[in-house]
Amino acid sequence: MGDRKMTPDEIRRIIKQVKKQRLTELDLSDCSLTEIPTEVFELKWLKTLILNINQLTNVPESITRLTNLSELNLRYNKLTSVPESITRLTNLSVLNLSYNQLTSVPESITRLTNLSVLNLGDNPLRSVPESITRLTNLSVLNLSYNQLTSVPEFITRLTNLSYLDLSSNPLRSVPESITHLTNLSVLDLSSNQLTSVPESITRLTNLSYLGLSYNQLTSVPEPITRLTNLSYLDLGNNQLTSVPESIGRLTNLSTLGLGSNQLTSVPDSITSLTNLSELDLSSNQLTSVPESITRLTNLSALDLSSNQLTSVPESITSLTNLSVLNLRYNELTSVPESIGRLTNLSQLNLSENQLTSVPESITSLTNLSVLDLGINELTSVPETIGRLTNLSVLNLIGNQLTSVPKSIGRLTNLSTLYLSINKLTSVPESIGSLTNLSRLDLSDNPLKEPPLKIAEAGINAIREYFRQKQGGEDSL
Repeated sequence: MGDRKMTPDEIRRIIKQVKKQRLTELDLSDCSLTEIPTEVFELKWLKTLILNINQLTNVPESITRLTNLSELNLRYNKLTSVPESITRLTNLSVLNLSYNQLTSVPESITRLTNLSVLNLGDNPLRSVPESITRLTNLSVLNLSYNQLTSVPEFITRLTNLSYLDLSSNPLRSVPESITHLTNLSVLDLSSNQLTSVPESITRLTNLSYLGLSYNQLTSVPEPITRLTNLSYLDLGNNQLTSVPESIGRLTNLSTLGLGSNQLTSVPDSITSLTNLSELDLSSNQLTSVPESITRLTNLSALDLSSNQLTSVPESITSLTNLSVLNLRYNELTSVPESIGRLTNLSQLNLSENQLTSVPESITSLTNLSVLDLGINELTSVPETIGRLTNLSVLNLIGNQLTSVPKSIGRLTNLSTLYLSINKLTSVPESIGSLTNLSRLDLSDNPLKEPPLKIAEAGINAIREYFRQKQGGEDSL
């Protein structure tokens, strides 16, 4: 949303331009409209009308003049009901009514027989009318962030659906009949209150995306591994204690989320997931990095944060395609020297561990843009840290550092540098070379050079302090 709102004159100018050039799309998003300007209804050739992020409480009957409309966007308004006028726009194929205050959907919505996309997400809907099943051309239906306590059985008659989002409702169960939706490629059931999913879900063999995170699942049905077209499976934030061995059959998976469960191990069969590029195992009860993971050589992102890891195996260096590695909040006391072989890493998070040092080889990771070493017990940082010239974020907060290497001045791409809560009495003059620095925190240090008051004033004040000091020394 922009900070500056359009004036009525600017709005009229936009409408005038659409009229003059007979454009088929009109976008009046974020204009603080409380009603639709009457001039809009003269644009009978319009195909797309976008009225997102306004304060509309109704849509007048006049909109029915726009008989060519195929797309109507009314996201983020103040509609409390679906205006009857909209249901007469029988050529609509896309209707977005998300982020309003709708408490019901009228039966008359069934007039919109050409609808292929219907977005009713983020409303306080408790039900949808059974007549919705007449919208036989629907391929996308979004009912997320509503107050549905059950999946209406009749929705499973919409057999042309390819995308169904039921996330963030208080759903307790999924009907067996969901298997009628054989064309589904995306099914999102995350953030509900499901304790189980029906085994019949495994008949939806066209699924490529299945979201089941943030539920109360204690197990995964073994037959889920029949969904061989799955590329995205998220089972995070449940109460799983194990994953079926047969998960290795999902060879098309590119993303697997198993974070925030109660896993103590990962099946060896995971090594069959040769297309896996993202794996989330955060917030489990793993005490070691499963050896099987280190064979997933196509991984680009691995999240092992918030576990009980005490070490990182040398074999993790087999994951040469890793660009993101998160080992935050474990019990690591050291990192293997071989970590320097992961030369494609762009983000490395080792914060909230028990590290007293980091290996010199970490400075070989010249593609790093984010390095987080905060809240450890580091007493020093390798002098060669200056090699990491692509770093934009360096976090060293909450350690035992008594000095910072002069080579830090070579990190000219740094925009964020956190050095607070350490034992620094000085910072090197070279810090003044960090011309792109926009965030610098040196608080909670016994600084004398420069004095803490100057350090707290920011990088420009520090630069000026050293400049003046140098000038004073030159004049001696």
